[in-house]
Parts: sequence; structure tokens; C-alpha cells
Amino acid sequence: MSQPCLNAATCFPDATIPLGYRCGCQTGFTGSTCENDERICKDNTCWNNGICIEVNSTTVDNNGTTFYCNCSESFTGVHCELKVNLCVNITCQNHGICRTVNMSWSCICLTPSLYCGNYCEIQTSALKVKQALSKSFASVAIVALVLTCSFVIIMDIL
Repeated sequence: MSQPCLNAATCFPDATIPLGYRCGCQTGFTGSTCENDERICKDNTCWNNGICIEVNSTTVDNNGTTFYCNCSESFTGVHCELKVNLCVNITCQNHGICRTVNMSWSCICLTPSLYCGNYCEIQTSALKVKQALSKSFASVAIVALVLTCSFVIIMDIL
């Protein structure tokens, strides 16, 4: 084996030990060949492109955490494991659904032909026309019923 020391350790010849060499381990590695990774910030400590930062032992929090993850703006949590939800305090109206897109929120109107606006709060002209037609047809139907009943009563009297 040309380089018996692992994890970027430095190999030193040493005739005083049975292996004939010793390894000078990088900070955070232990073992005769520096095979044990004791680093607090390992490659998988922070997720979703978070950057692990070791914390001085005098500033350790109540949970014994000796690191913190500097998360990208899209994630939060101890290990950057939680996606930021910008829709927590957003209420979309008229059955709209809030979605987080590119670190912004947007209400998706499920009936865009009827409602629009940032919160799906604006009635479209198509909805206003439908409502006016419904009222008109209802009025015509009531008048037709009244006339029909009146006609029947008058014919019954005559």
C-alpha cells in the first residue's frame, strides 16, 4: 500500500512501531490510519445545500448542539430539513390554493374564469354576467309563475 494513511493524513516513517509508519491525522480524524471521522460537520450534517458551521464549546445550546446549519433561504430546521412555507399566514379566497414558488407565494385560483386577483378575491366579469343572468332568469320565472297562477284563477272564476 503506497499511502496507508487515510483522509488526507500525512504518513511519517517510524521504525519504533510495528507498522513502520505513523499517520498525522487532519483535525477531526482519529485511528492508526486516520480512518475514524470524528468531525462534527460531516458531509451529511446539513441537507439541501446547507453549510455546517462548528460552534465553540462555550456557546453550546441546551440540546448539546455543537454546530449549526446555515440554510439556504428555501429551507430551515436544525439540519435544513424543512422547506420554508411562505403560505402559513396567507388565506386565499373562493377556494384558491396558496403555493410557494421561487421564495414567493401565490394564490392559484381554481376557477380562474370566475375569480382572479392576488387572493382570488376579485370576481371576473364572466361571473358578474352569470350572476346577473341568474337573477334575470329567476325574476322571469317568478313573473311567469305568477301570471300562470293568475290565469288559472281567473279562468276558474269565469
